[in-house]
Amino acid sequence: MISFMMENQEDKLKLLELLYKLAICDDQYDVDEEFIVAQLQVECGTDEIPDTATIEELISYFENKDLQTRKIVLSEILALIYVDDYISLTEHLYYSQILEAFGFTEDEAERIAVLVQAFFQVSMDFMAFVHNDAFDLDDLGLEVSQESDDDFDDDDFDEDDFEDEDDEEFTPVYNDDEEN
Repeated sequence: MISFMMENQEDKLKLLELLYKLAICDDQYDVDEEFIVAQLQVECGTDEIPDTATIEELISYFENKDLQTRKIVLSEILALIYVDDYISLTEHLYYSQILEAFGFTEDEAERIAVLVQAFFQVSMDFMAFVHNDAFDLDDLGLEVSQESDDDFDDDDFDEDDFEDEDDEEFTPVYNDDEEN
Protein backbone atom coordinates (compact mmCIF):
# COMPACT_ATOMS: atom_id res chain seq x y z
CA MET A 1 0.00 0.00 0.00
CA ILE A 2 2.39 2.74 1.16
CA SER A 3 5.48 0.70 1.96
CA PHE A 4 7.08 2.17 -1.17
CA MET A 5 7.77 5.16 1.07
CA MET A 6 10.24 3.09 3.09
CA GLU A 7 13.77 3.71 1.86
CA ASN A 8 15.50 0.86 3.67
CA GLN A 9 15.28 -2.52 1.88
CA GLU A 10 15.88 -4.41 5.13
CA ASP A 11 12.88 -2.62 6.68
CA LYS A 12 10.72 -3.59 3.69
CA LEU A 13 11.76 -7.24 3.97
CA LYS A 14 11.06 -7.23 7.73
CA LEU A 15 7.67 -5.65 7.00
CA LEU A 16 6.96 -8.35 4.41
CA GLU A 17 7.80 -11.03 6.96
CA LEU A 18 5.68 -9.37 9.66
CA LEU A 19 2.65 -8.94 7.40
CA TYR A 20 2.83 -12.53 6.21
CA LYS A 21 3.16 -13.89 9.74
CA LEU A 22 0.26 -11.74 10.95
CA ALA A 23 -1.84 -12.88 7.99
CA ILE A 24 -1.32 -16.56 8.78
CA CYS A 25 -1.36 -16.32 12.58
CA ASP A 26 -5.07 -17.17 12.67
CA ASP A 27 -4.79 -20.01 10.12
CA GLN A 28 -7.05 -18.03 7.74
CA TYR A 29 -4.84 -16.69 4.95
CA ASP A 30 -7.45 -15.41 2.54
CA VAL A 31 -7.03 -14.13 -0.99
CA ASP A 32 -7.20 -10.45 0.00
CA GLU A 33 -4.46 -10.84 2.60
CA GLU A 34 -2.43 -12.80 0.08
CA PHE A 35 -2.83 -9.93 -2.39
CA ILE A 36 -1.40 -7.39 0.08
CA VAL A 37 1.55 -9.66 0.86
CA ALA A 38 2.12 -10.31 -2.87
CA GLN A 39 2.14 -6.57 -3.60
CA LEU A 40 4.89 -6.08 -1.04
CA GLN A 41 6.83 -9.03 -2.47
CA VAL A 42 6.80 -7.35 -5.87
CA GLU A 43 7.89 -4.08 -4.31
CA CYS A 44 10.75 -5.86 -2.54
CA GLY A 45 11.71 -7.69 -5.72
CA THR A 46 11.47 -11.14 -4.13
CA ASP A 47 9.49 -14.31 -4.62
CA GLU A 48 10.45 -15.52 -1.17
CA ILE A 49 9.04 -14.47 2.17
CA PRO A 50 11.82 -14.18 4.74
CA ASP A 51 11.66 -16.29 7.88
CA THR A 52 14.19 -14.69 10.21
CA ALA A 53 12.25 -13.86 13.36
CA THR A 54 9.11 -14.34 15.42
CA ILE A 55 6.27 -11.83 15.31
CA GLU A 56 7.40 -10.50 18.69
CA GLU A 57 10.97 -10.02 17.42
CA LEU A 58 9.70 -8.22 14.32
CA ILE A 59 7.59 -5.92 16.46
CA SER A 60 10.68 -5.17 18.55
CA TYR A 61 12.67 -4.51 15.38
CA PHE A 62 10.25 -1.76 14.33
CA GLU A 63 9.63 -0.45 17.85
CA ASN A 64 12.79 1.70 17.82
CA LYS A 65 12.46 2.91 14.23
CA ASP A 66 11.60 6.52 13.44
CA LEU A 67 7.98 7.70 13.63
CA GLN A 68 7.50 7.72 9.85
CA THR A 69 8.55 4.07 9.59
CA ARG A 70 6.27 3.09 12.48
CA LYS A 71 3.36 4.92 10.80
CA ILE A 72 3.99 3.08 7.54
CA VAL A 73 4.21 -0.28 9.31
CA LEU A 74 1.03 0.40 11.28
CA SER A 75 -0.79 1.51 8.11
CA GLU A 76 0.22 -1.68 6.31
CA ILE A 77 -0.90 -3.78 9.29
CA LEU A 78 -4.24 -1.97 9.40
CA ALA A 79 -4.74 -2.60 5.68
CA LEU A 80 -4.05 -6.28 6.28
CA ILE A 81 -6.44 -6.42 9.23
CA TYR A 82 -9.31 -4.65 7.50
CA VAL A 83 -8.98 -6.13 4.03
CA ASP A 84 -10.96 -9.23 4.97
CA ASP A 85 -13.37 -7.47 7.37
CA TYR A 86 -12.37 -9.92 10.07
CA ILE A 87 -9.91 -9.70 12.93
CA SER A 88 -9.28 -12.83 14.93
CA LEU A 89 -8.49 -12.80 18.62
CA THR A 90 -4.86 -13.67 17.82
CA GLU A 91 -4.58 -10.81 15.32
CA HIS A 92 -6.16 -8.43 17.83
CA LEU A 93 -3.69 -9.43 20.55
CA TYR A 94 -0.74 -8.80 18.22
CA TYR A 95 -2.34 -5.55 17.08
CA SER A 96 -2.63 -4.34 20.69
CA GLN A 97 0.99 -5.32 21.28
CA ILE A 98 2.05 -3.35 18.17
CA LEU A 99 0.12 -0.23 19.23
CA GLU A 100 1.76 -0.29 22.64
CA ALA A 101 5.26 -0.94 21.26
CA PHE A 102 4.92 1.79 18.61
CA GLY A 103 3.45 4.32 21.05
CA PHE A 104 0.06 4.78 19.37
CA THR A 105 -3.21 5.10 21.26
CA GLU A 106 -6.39 3.26 20.22
CA ASP A 107 -7.89 6.63 19.20
CA GLU A 108 -4.91 7.46 16.96
CA ALA A 109 -5.03 3.99 15.45
CA GLU A 110 -8.76 4.33 14.72
CA ARG A 111 -8.16 7.62 12.89
CA ILE A 112 -5.29 6.09 10.94
CA ALA A 113 -7.53 3.11 10.11
CA VAL A 114 -10.15 5.41 8.54
CA LEU A 115 -7.46 6.95 6.36
CA VAL A 116 -6.04 3.54 5.44
CA GLN A 117 -9.47 2.18 4.50
CA ALA A 118 -10.16 5.18 2.27
CA PHE A 119 -6.74 4.92 0.62
CA PHE A 120 -7.12 1.17 0.14
CA GLN A 121 -10.55 1.60 -1.48
CA VAL A 122 -9.26 4.25 -3.87
CA SER A 123 -6.28 2.02 -4.72
CA MET A 124 -8.54 -0.95 -5.44
CA ASP A 125 -10.88 1.19 -7.57
CA PHE A 126 -7.94 2.56 -9.53
CA MET A 127 -6.51 -0.93 -10.12
CA ALA A 128 -9.92 -2.12 -11.32
CA PHE A 129 -10.08 0.88 -13.66
CA VAL A 130 -6.62 0.15 -15.10
CA HIS A 131 -6.94 -3.62 -15.43
CA ASN A 132 -10.61 -4.10 -16.36
CA ASP A 133 -11.61 -3.01 -19.87
CA ALA A 134 -15.28 -3.17 -18.93
CA PHE A 135 -14.83 -0.99 -15.84
CA ASP A 136 -17.52 1.69 -15.66
CA LEU A 137 -16.43 4.95 -14.03
CA ASP A 138 -20.07 5.68 -13.21
CA ASP A 139 -19.97 2.78 -10.73
CA LEU A 140 -17.64 4.83 -8.51
CA GLY A 141 -20.26 7.44 -7.79
CA LEU A 142 -17.79 10.27 -8.24
CA GLU A 143 -19.16 13.71 -8.94
CA VAL A 144 -17.25 16.04 -11.21
CA SER A 145 -17.57 19.74 -10.58
CA GLN A 146 -19.29 21.53 -13.43
CA GLU A 147 -17.80 24.94 -12.55
CA SER A 148 -16.56 26.93 -15.49
CA ASP A 149 -14.10 29.77 -15.74
CA ASP A 150 -17.12 32.10 -15.71
CA ASP A 151 -17.79 31.02 -12.11
CA PHE A 152 -14.38 32.27 -10.96
CA ASP A 153 -14.59 35.63 -9.25
CA ASP A 154 -11.43 37.73 -9.67
CA ASP A 155 -12.29 39.51 -6.43
CA ASP A 156 -11.68 36.22 -4.55
CA PHE A 157 -8.09 36.05 -5.79
CA ASP A 158 -5.34 38.13 -4.21
CA GLU A 159 -1.85 37.70 -5.67
CA ASP A 160 -0.36 38.95 -2.41
CA ASP A 161 -1.57 35.75 -0.73
CA PHE A 162 0.90 33.78 -2.84
CA GLU A 163 3.98 35.97 -2.58
CA ASP A 164 6.84 35.12 -0.25
CA GLU A 165 6.92 37.67 2.54
CA ASP A 166 10.71 37.92 2.44
CA ASP A 167 10.92 37.78 -1.37
CA GLU A 168 14.03 35.61 -0.95
CA GLU A 169 15.04 32.88 -3.35
CA PHE A 170 14.18 29.35 -2.22
CA THR A 171 17.18 27.37 -1.01
CA PRO A 172 16.72 23.63 -0.50
CA VAL A 173 17.79 22.11 2.81
CA TYR A 174 19.44 18.72 2.66
CA ASN A 175 19.72 16.03 5.31
CA ASP A 176 23.22 15.14 6.36
CA ASP A 177 22.74 11.71 4.80
CA GLU A 178 21.89 13.09 1.36
CA GLU A 179 24.20 14.54 -1.24
CA ASN A 180 23.98 18.27 -1.90
